[in-house]
Amino acid sequence: MNADGCPDVIVGAYSYGNNTGRAYLYFGGNGMDNVADLIMTGEGIDNYFGAYANTAGDVNNDGYSDIIVGADEFDHSTNKVYIYHGGSVPDNVPDLVMNGESPGDHFAPVFLNDDFDGDSYSDVFIGAWGKDNSKGKA
Repeated sequence: MNADGCPDVIVGAYSYGNNTGRAYLYFGGNGMDNVADLIMTGEGIDNYFGAYANTAGDVNNDGYSDIIVGADEFDHSTNKVYIYHGGSVPDNVPDLVMNGESPGDHFAPVFLNDDFDGDSYSDVFIGAWGKDNSKGKA
């Protein structure tokens, strides 16, 4: 995420603070310890932010890895997905927030880290397994 050549670790803790949820980012390298270098917190109680947390590749093609975090119970399982762009000093403000369409959709990221259309940008796939009475949608 900070392009230092060392793999970083993201950990989701969806039950933090009355299920508001958090995601913790730890920068890899020789100085890696058990203190998070970046903490992202969900928007409200019972949002389960951090239920999904992973790398998203480089979705804006700036040379830094990005991360994606899902809030599994936001607005009656409509859910939200947050993308945070990497950088030399990444921050905990989401650069992109995507919302599910309807309660019960269970809108959530599918963790694929690849460029499927050949445009040099990592692609993000979102699934909604509860959409249309659990027929699903991607």
